[in-house]
Amino acid sequence: SAASDVYKRQTQFKETITAGYVQGSFDLGRLSVTGGFRVEKTETEGTGALSGVSSEEAARRAAWVGTVTEAEQVRRTIAEFGGRQTRTGEYQQVFPGLHFKYEPIPWLIARLGYATNIGRPTIGQLIPRTTVNFTSETISTSNPSLKPQFADNFDLAVEYYCEPAGVISAGVFLKELRSFIFTQGGNIVGGGADNGFNGLYEGYQMTTQFNGGAAKLKGIELNYNQQLTFLPGWLSRFGVYANYTRMDVDGNYGEGAALTSLEPPSEIPGFNPETGNAGISYITNKFSLRFQFNHAGRYLNSFNANRSRLLYRKARSVVDIKTTYEISKNLGLYLDIDNILAEGDRVLEYYGGRPQVMHKMTPQIFFGINGRL
Repeated sequence: SAASDVYKRQTQFKETITAGYVQGSFDLGRLSVTGGFRVEKTETEGTGALSGVSSEEAARRAAWVGTVTEAEQVRRTIAEFGGRQTRTGEYQQVFPGLHFKYEPIPWLIARLGYATNIGRPTIGQLIPRTTVNFTSETISTSNPSLKPQFADNFDLAVEYYCEPAGVISAGVFLKELRSFIFTQGGNIVGGGADNGFNGLYEGYQMTTQFNGGAAKLKGIELNYNQQLTFLPGWLSRFGVYANYTRMDVDGNYGEGAALTSLEPPSEIPGFNPETGNAGISYITNKFSLRFQFNHAGRYLNSFNANRSRLLYRKARSVVDIKTTYEISKNLGLYLDIDNILAEGDRVLEYYGGRPQVMHKMTPQIFFGINGRL
């Protein structure tokens, strides 16, 4: 109802980040070196909804006789959605980085780098929000105590720049993840006043998000981008591009369960083991036409200790067409056709291929006028 939505939306969140940075660089002929570090301290505080129908409230509703009045509906809404909760969190981290760039001959560049990264929880993940089902004795809750996920990144790449406009590159990488964020169900709420719910809901099954253990991702990246201006006549207006990324993973969720023991090559929620893009363009002074292909492999969407409940996002390949026509310097038309192969979107399946969500998607057509002042 609209009233319950009002209570759910009454949230407050404050995030304070204090940071300091130090960086320096120097050149040694064809070699340049850049290094430094930053220090960050993050403090969060959030207030959000605590919703649920207690056994007492359920009994009171069951005992009601006759039509539910407006006043009674308001009371029920407040009883179910009017609860509030406030939680806080904080963390501090140092992020060093060191990068080398070497140019042995013109147009050829080699890069070697080390950097640390942080992936912060979203505001929606940190705002306290809990839904309790007293009948099934289950809880779905956010986790305002989530810490960020960290990564040490090692990258080696070689780039060759083609005249007059183009680049060919290849690279390998290693990412060492710590405390990555994932969703897990089937957790049992403990007893005692410090169980996170002031001693309530002991024995209930809880679904929430956690910081995991550690993992290593290693992979390869290939890229090609070229304007074909060296071709004769109208063919010189074509351009092509393609890129491909492949990675494998090895690690655990902090409980000794090897990720690769489930289904290689990738078992970290949200990390796709295989992605690729390709396209061709034709561009004149006034008109442009682009064909674009995008592929995303099958990957784990959410984790569950029960293998049969592991949820995956299916592989998806999409073809789009983008066109523009410039009427004048300040006015243009565009016509885009997305997903011309009618690939399903956000299709989810359980371990073994059992479907969970299936969305049928038809091609989408967008057209309009662009104006610039």
